[in-house]
Amino acid sequence: MTDETGQTRKALYEQAQKLGIAGRAAMNKAELAAALERDGSGTAQPVIGTRFETFRRLANAVAGGEFILRPRVLAGFERRVHVRQTLREDHQTRIADGTEETAIKFDQLSNSLFSFFRGTALLFYRDMAGDDA
Repeated sequence: MTDETGQTRKALYEQAQKLGIAGRAAMNKAELAAALERDGSGTAQPVIGTRFETFRRLANAVAGGEFILRPRVLAGFERRVHVRQTLREDHQTRIADGTEETAIKFDQLSNSLFSFFRGTALLFYRDMAGDDA
């Protein structure tokens, strides 16, 4: 289980261990996060922008009848950027954890088109933004 910063208790514990924070084994996740914050040496999480509000506005504009260039018509470099950013947003916690399961997940996504599209359903829904009116 991860906290609002996307870190697991194990990840927080490992950071506390590296910094030599006393009593870390008996601390819960919130206590570990607080101890790391007090120490000021906690590692920063990668900043991943969100386009949630952008897609909300897009869906509302399309549903309202405005002519909007939708993400699904992007091609080439613009499409690749859109797909990568969407995957980063949708899997932010998994990527931040950097665990072996993350590598397994992305290996599975790359095995076939079916696996990719099944594992990236949110990409589909963003591409269809506004079509549900």
